[in-house]
Amino acid sequence: ALLEKGAAKDHAFAMVELGLVLTQGKDRADYLKRAAKLYLKAAELNDPRAMRLIAGAYAKGEGVEADAKAAKKWYLKAVAAGDTEAKDELKAFIASERLGRTG
Repeated sequence: ALLEKGAAKDHAFAMVELGLVLTQGKDRADYLKRAAKLYLKAAELNDPRAMRLIAGAYAKGEGVEADAKAAKKWYLKAVAAGDTEAKDELKAFIASERLGRTG
């Protein structure tokens, strides 16, 4: 309940945490869509972790349509914003893209 209240008030941390909780839900497809919306909104509020998470969603097509261009854009923004995990995820994404395994 607290995370939902925080997310409703545009608190990026609450949005990201609620999104992470939702990805563990039973109705996974619907929850992934809701989580991706939260990640995107938090990323647009300049939350580095959300930038990485929405990049991953675009890379895997989880909750959003797979979009390599959007994935790269958000991974690069996350790296620039200081997310320590984004650089490795970007490298892995680029490697998988070269092997034709994205989306």
